[in-house]
Amino acid sequence: MAGLVAASCSDGAGAIIDAAIVDGRGPDGGSGADALEADAAAIDAPVAVDAAAIDAPVAVDAAAIDAPAVVDAAAIDAPAPDAATVVDAGAVVDDAMVLGGPLSTWTAASGLLPDALCVPWTLGDTSTPEQPLLSAGQLTLGNDVDSETLYYLHPEAALAMPAVLVIEARVQFVSGGSQTPSRSGASISFSVGATDRKNALFIDDGVVFLLTAENTRGPAATVATTDQAHTYRIEVTLATSAIQVFRDGAPILTGAAFVSTYDVPTAIYFGEASVVAHGTSIWESVTHNALAPSACP
Repeated sequence: MAGLVAASCSDGAGAIIDAAIVDGRGPDGGSGADALEADAAAIDAPVAVDAAAIDAPVAVDAAAIDAPAVVDAAAIDAPAPDAATVVDAGAVVDDAMVLGGPLSTWTAASGLLPDALCVPWTLGDTSTPEQPLLSAGQLTLGNDVDSETLYYLHPEAALAMPAVLVIEARVQFVSGGSQTPSRSGASISFSVGATDRKNALFIDDGVVFLLTAENTRGPAATVATTDQAHTYRIEVTLATSAIQVFRDGAPILTGAAFVSTYDVPTAIYFGEASVVAHGTSIWESVTHNALAPSACP
């Protein structure tokens, strides 16, 4: 697979997670508990989470990520960067990325947090005292309590899903733990509101995996995750729901988006978004090809 390096005005001007994308709606300005009713698997997006589902074991792990996020209308309405833009070190975005919409590219090397980009990512943060830490070209996201979350999301208002969704992130897993095998302390996730389909790539110590249902661990690959940052690429063919996952250019997993039991919104998340897991991860870049046509000032 060709490497991904396209920048949007985000980089030029400066992906569940897990609960929300996987289990329901995301941050809505309410209490931390309410926002996290759906696991931050970044797969469950803003949707009211059934109290019964939340009380059930790990039934809702994505609420944190699926919560509705407020996005600056001005930022979203602005025109967007050309998908074929040459970025960072002169690499050009590959065909799969170009076939999508305008690219959203954030790199820690830009010196900007994801929520400072054009179009900005929305921060989901219920962690105390942890906050996103950007230093020396790396963004550290993490916490030490399962019920806390710390992730970023692009909500439906900022997205226009292409026929083949591509999300690519360079990240190193540091440490973490989970109450269930279907979650971990770091993830990249997506949900498609039109079909209520979603999934997430969870990154754990020595293993990465997808889901086959809301709280069911699916295909997994044993790979080094803590030694250094690795580039994870997720390609989703929306017409068939087929998913391919690559690590540093090599294919490692196949799976499929599944139909959620929740009314999920369209969203992309990355970070620590599960209310039944905790962890710390270091992110160097995140890019996807589903940015809605917009222009950056």
